[in-house]
Amino acid sequence: MILQEILGSSCLGTIATIKDEECLTKLQFFMEYNRPFYNQFKKVIVSLNWLEDTKPEFVAEYKHIWAINVPNALFLSNSTNRGHMFGTIDLEESIFKYVRENLRDVRYLWKTMDDVLLSEQMFSTP
Repeated sequence: MILQEILGSSCLGTIATIKDEECLTKLQFFMEYNRPFYNQFKKVIVSLNWLEDTKPEFVAEYKHIWAINVPNALFLSNSTNRGHMFGTIDLEESIFKYVRENLRDVRYLWKTMDDVLLSEQMFSTP
């Protein structure tokens, strides 16, 4: 089996902590490169949290960047940020929970972070 064969029953989940304006600039860079990869999925779930001093407009702009590049993106937000380790666990768990409760046809969940470069070549991997 090659990974391309399971895309129809897959969902992509990605996590991010929004901190400042630099996060928006980095997202635009990664989005430009990763957009073809993301758009292979019928459903993309973006699980977010942010720091206490993050400006609300940065959160809104972050979601906007995703929405214009990946129209099928769904956002899960968690205003509580328990730090790198536990915050990451919280974000991932919210994706797992959403998929279990709402996307019963999804058999495979691909998980990444918003600052990872992804290549479509991966789909032809056996």
